[in-house]
Amino acid sequence: MPLLYDQYADLRERLGRDVPITILTVRPATTAETGLMKWHNEMCARQAGSQAGTTPV
Repeated sequence: MPLLYDQYADLRERLGRDVPITILTVRPATTAETGLMKWHNEMCARQAGSQAGTTPV
């Protein structure tokens, strides 16, 4: 945690004011989530192909 305080102090010093900091947590996707993303990408490719008048490979 001390590194976070140091980074915030550096940012505050460089900008000359307090600024909000957002910390996001990233986790590996589940099998269901990756499957949904694959399906979504396939549907987008099909839609783009149909709008262009061609069938995607």
